[in-house]
Amino acid sequence: MARKTVSIKISDAGRDAGKTFVITEMSAESGERFAARALLALTSSGAEVPDGIGQASMATMAVFGMKAFLSLDYDRISPLLTEMMSYVQIDMGGGVVRPIMEGCGDIEEVPTLLKLRKAFLELHLGFSIADLTQTSGLASAAKTDGS
Repeated sequence: MARKTVSIKISDAGRDAGKTFVITEMSAESGERFAARALLALTSSGAEVPDGIGQASMATMAVFGMKAFLSLDYDRISPLLTEMMSYVQIDMGGGVVRPIMEGCGDIEEVPTLLKLRKAFLELHLGFSIADLTQTSGLASAAKTDGS
């Protein structure tokens, strides 16, 4: 069976308006390695992993992970952010898609990057992060933390 893909068309005003990006699902093996590296980055930074997290739902793990990622230094998450973007391509039109090339104008706005990372996570987790943050209290926690 083919890996899932999702197309994201940027509708926000700005230099990326109208661009379409295609995100492809990781293989199971790549996803497992990505998750393991993310968990190791969290624990090596001092994040406390709740007992039984391995048996928790993906939504519970995602809430834990997003809260904990807010405390990581950039050097620990940079390789994960780079890997995320390796699954994103730009749709050039006419059925032509190609990998994102940094520095050539494929992505010119920070909000576009954030939108693509959110879509990447939603594709792999199978649920909406916006819905999750509303129901988990993560949004209110971020507001009280000054975010």
